[in-house]
Parts: sequence; C-alpha cells; structure tokens
Amino acid sequence: MAYHYLKATFSRAEVSPLVHAREDIELYKSGAEYVRNFFVLREGGLRRRSGTKYRGAAKLPETNARLIPFIFNAEQSYALEFGDEYLRFWTKDGQVLDVSDAIYEIVSPYAEDQVDRIQFAQANDAMYIAFPSLTIKPKRLLRNAHDDWEFVDVDFLDGPYLPINDQQNILSTSAALVSDTTVTFTWTNTLGINGGTGLVSTDVGRTVRCQFKGKWSWGTITVVTDDKTADVLIVDGQGGGGAGTDTGDLGGFNGGNEGSNNSNEFQSLSWRLGAFSDTTGYPGSVAFYQGRIFWGRTDANPRSVAYSRSGLLDTYTPSDVDGTVTDSHGGFYDITAGRADEIKWLAEAPRLQIGSASAIRTLGSSGTEEVMTPRNVTQRLEDNTGVSGVVPTQVGPSNIFVGRFGYKLHDLFYDYNANSLVTPELSSASNHLFEGGIKGSCFQQEPYALLWTWTTEGELRSTTVDRYEKVIGFCGHEFTNGFVVSACAIPGQYQDDLWLLMRREINGSTVTYVETLERPFRRQVKADAYFVDCGATYISGSGPVGTVTGITWLEGETVSILADGNVLPDTVITGGQLVLPNSRLAEKIHFGLPITAYVQTLRAPVPGQDGPLLGRRRRVVSVTADVFETLGLRVGVPDGLLETLTLRKGTDAMGSSPPLYTGTEKKVVEDTFEGDAKVYLECSQPLPATIRALLVQIDAEGM
Repeated sequence: MAYHYLKATFSRAEVSPLVHAREDIELYKSGAEYVRNFFVLREGGLRRRSGTKYRGAAKLPETNARLIPFIFNAEQSYALEFGDEYLRFWTKDGQVLDVSDAIYEIVSPYAEDQVDRIQFAQANDAMYIAFPSLTIKPKRLLRNAHDDWEFVDVDFLDGPYLPINDQQNILSTSAALVSDTTVTFTWTNTLGINGGTGLVSTDVGRTVRCQFKGKWSWGTITVVTDDKTADVLIVDGQGGGGAGTDTGDLGGFNGGNEGSNNSNEFQSLSWRLGAFSDTTGYPGSVAFYQGRIFWGRTDANPRSVAYSRSGLLDTYTPSDVDGTVTDSHGGFYDITAGRADEIKWLAEAPRLQIGSASAIRTLGSSGTEEVMTPRNVTQRLEDNTGVSGVVPTQVGPSNIFVGRFGYKLHDLFYDYNANSLVTPELSSASNHLFEGGIKGSCFQQEPYALLWTWTTEGELRSTTVDRYEKVIGFCGHEFTNGFVVSACAIPGQYQDDLWLLMRREINGSTVTYVETLERPFRRQVKADAYFVDCGATYISGSGPVGTVTGITWLEGETVSILADGNVLPDTVITGGQLVLPNSRLAEKIHFGLPITAYVQTLRAPVPGQDGPLLGRRRRVVSVTADVFETLGLRVGVPDGLLETLTLRKGTDAMGSSPPLYTGTEKKVVEDTFEGDAKVYLECSQPLPATIRALLVQIDAEGM
C-alpha cells in the first residue's frame, strides 16, 4: 500500500541529528537532515543562494583579518578591512583608492590577534573603538573624506573617575589650582591609590579631580615623582590648594555625596583618580545609550561601566564645580551583585544590556518612562544565561547573542508575560551547525531577514528569522576551497550586501579574497542567473566574444560558466583567460568556482495500520516537486541515481536550453527498503532553484 506524504514547509531547515527520530512533533515536519547552499524563505520554501563576486584581494593572504561595517547612511557605507596593523576600505563601488589610484590604507593600532576582540559604536562620521588593553587607548576612527581617514585617541575630558576617596589620605598641592598651570600634588600616604601601592609611572596621562574650599578642579598627571607625588597640569582650576592652614572640614567620601563637604582651602580628603589609564587599563566594550556613550570593563574594574555627559560624548564631568549633580552629568557605576565575572559586551536596548559569563544585567532608570541619569540609575539581573565575547546582533526587536561557550545562539527580548527579558536558545534544534564555535555574526535585513554566522572553523550559516510567520530556519553554506574568515553586512544598491573575507586555496597557494554575495534570483531572465563563487560577470559591449581575459585571481582553477543563459562545460582558467568551450560565443558571461546546493529530507513519517513504523523498512516510490523559476534540479534518494527534472513544456523548442520553470513535475525514484525513505535534491549547474513543496509517495512494511 502506498502513502503520499506532503512536505509543504522547510521553515526549520536543517535540524540536529537528535531530532531525527521525533516524527511526532511539528518541528520534524518542517525540518530536513541537510540544507546546504539554500536558505529558507519566509513562506517556508527553500531558495538556492546566489554566488559570490570577487571584489579584490585582502592585503595579507595568510594572516587574520576582520570586516567591520561603517554605515553613515543608506548611500554611504563601507566594509572596513581590519588587518595586522593596517586598515583598508571597501564600498559597493569597489576598493577605495587614493588620488594616485593606489589602494588607500592607513596604519591601525591593532594587530591580527587583536582585531577580533575590538568592539565599536558609530555616531555619524566617527566610530568609537574599544579594546581591552593596558596600552591601547580607546580610539575614534574619523572619516574626514572618502579617502581621508584617521585614528585619534578618544578625549576623556574630566573623567570618568573612580569613586571619591574613602581613605584617610590627605592631598596637598604646591600652589593654588589655576587653569593651564602645572602644580605638584602630594598625598600623605598611598591609601586609596592603585589599591594601596601608590602612584606608578603608568599613571602619567591619568586624570585627577579634587575639591578645595567647596569647589572641584581637575587636571592630568604629567610626571610621577614617587608613589605619593606627581605633577598635574590643571585643565580647569577653581582655586584652593597651596601653602597654609585651615580648620575647615577636609571632606572625603560621605555616603556618596558628590560635594564631599570639603571647606578646607589647603588640604583635602575629597579627591578621585581617573578610571582609565595605563595602570588601570582601558575599556573593552562600548555602546551608545540615550544620548550618551558607555564604556565597560577595565583590567582594574572588570565589572564597571562609565558614561559620558548627555549629548557630550567626550566629557564625563560628574558634577558642577560646587558639587551639584544634575541629570546631564556623567558617571561611573560598579556592579557589585552576583558573580565577579567581567563585562563581555554592552548593547543598546530600552535598558542598556550588559553581558557577562554568568548573567545578563541591564542599566537604566527606575521607571519605564524615565531617562537614566546619575540621580536615577538602577541595575537589574535579567537572566542567568552567560555570554561569550561576540557582540550581539540586533534582529528586529531583539538582540541575538552567543552563549558562554560559543556554540549556542540565544534570543534576547522582553517577554510581557514574564515581565522581564528572556533568553531562549534559538539554535536548540540545530546546534550541531555551531559545534565548531561561533566567531561572529551579522544581520542582512533586506531582502530576506537573514542572520549570518561564521564559525571558528570557517563555516558559514544562515538563519531566516521571521517571528511573525514562525520561521526560524538554519542552513549551512559550503564553498569550494573556501574558509570564511569574517563577514559584515552594509547597505548596497539592491539589498543589504553581505561582504565576506574568504581564505581559499587557489592554484596551490593560500589567498584571502574579499567577496560579496549576489542578490537572490527573483523574477529575472535566465541570462542574469549568477550561481558561481569567487567569480565575475563579463558583458561585451561590441557583440559576442569567445575569450575573457584578466582572470588572474582564478588562475589554474576549474570554473562553471553560464553564457547568455546557457550552461557550458566547466573549463580551466589558463594564463588568466577563460576560453569558452566548443567555440561558443556570448555577450553576457558569468564564471566562477562551482557551487553544489543540496537538500536531504528526514525519514518520511508515515502512519502504520498497527502502530508506529519506527524501525520498519520503507522506500520512496516517486517524488513530485513543486518549484518556482527553477532549472537544473535533480531528484532522487541519498547515494542513488538522480533524475533531472525536465521542466520543459511541449511548446519549448527542442535542442535549446529550456526556460526557467514554475510548476510541478513527478519523478519515479529507484529506491530500496534500506533507504529509510529520504529524498535528495541537488543543483550543481549555475542555475536558480526554488523548492516550494514536495509530495513523496512511500511504500513501507506494515502499511
């Protein structure tokens, strides 16, 4: 007895082997055993991914590098190539060149083993960059012009500061504090200075704030004489200090009162040191939130967050001169609750999200409709799920982050039923795709809402995320001799473009190329179909040609060819030339490394007359494929003979390449009872394929 099984959706795509026996659940019905070089459509079908176009070579072929997006607006965006102490620039028009048409490049402070750990936040033409270090200060990458970029140190004006001194350690100065003068600061002892060790040479450049006669002044350490003495350049002096005696209160920490009640003119317990320096370290995380910039984690204070004044990104003044704290001032917040795990990242959201290896916390105001200020700031424990150092990717209303050990994807969003943030695992049914560890992620909003992730083993994965349609589909992507080093998404001409940094073995040598994923094939003519990797398109302006030159990047490689919509035999690039086989001529020629896209379904679920069929033999009798704008798709069973869907109408001219087909076609399949009734579909020619549904006829024991 035959049974017909309708495979109407692939909305979960490739699922874990641990799901392969769960014929009883909905997840099984919407999943597959393998989905490679396809991606899931929101409608539930599968569309073959397009190929990648070669854009140029990275500077260094065998060292680590990273692509980072720089997006000024939808028309002006860049893919930044951060490599070993260099930075290069790419746009939708190609690599940025200087006035002499040489590759434009600037020196970067980051080595190849550091680029994966930098975090960034962009505001207009400035990108703020954080890197956990004792020597590399936070940077601003400034775009002055299309071919004029520079790194500058972030100006930390008047802060951020550690808490006000709470030790019995009196500060005296050699002279009154007057702006633009250098004054010697002397402390009675080393209490409260660098954990009690006192001043050290790496404190040079560190800010100092102190209060005399009720007024706060600040400056920068220029010379450290000994563990209790330093010269300070006064940037904003309000008087006080110098020689003399006064019976006024020396102030000092007083229950968090910023004013500190210091009325003494010549001595002070009210002082505080800068939070960032070569001694304490520089922050490893950065994010914007409610008109301020936030910095997280230093070596000395791994659970601290510092924030700027509202609207003044380089100014961190914690109070007015008289100690009055207003809503616009900057501040410093140290998380003391929970485990002592360092901050891994900061992420903008309705409340600032703070990820660590043991929890996700948030920082914000006490009320939902209020703005966070120094006088209205609270931190909350949201979830005990730990995170890795990969910064979350914003996808719609949520942030998707990588779990602590690097092989799970979690959704982070506000659940109104739970009245809190929740972190369900997004990849629970497909986590086998990330066992190598997730290295990075980016989101391609248009056209298909794809979350792209790449692993430490160079594998690329796509996840279609459409919560409204309940589509969370994971697919794997494979490349001929290809290893994904990094990726990013920036606005392009027709879509958000996915840029890839690909390491390949070409003609016996290791190379690293910059490539972009072509837009998906949608309602185009067959001659425009682009389904080759690391390739290019040649368009003749003077009639058909048989030879294309200048293909140096694929020297010695076998390439697939689509010429004026016709598939030609694969050929080898020799001497940088592509010679069309069989003396063919064409005006539009796509060529590049071949791509094989394939799908393998799970064991077909079928009912049995006397109970479940688990363990009973079954086989495929026939497959009816419902396809859209498809050609070159073959169908069969794993390790069996594949039948090409003819997809030719009776009105199509014989002897010519048929047009793309939309509709259904049935193929009888040669299968045995040892095959578990799985269907295998493959497309290896450079042609489009979209699978909308399958109708599988099955024969099984006990039916």
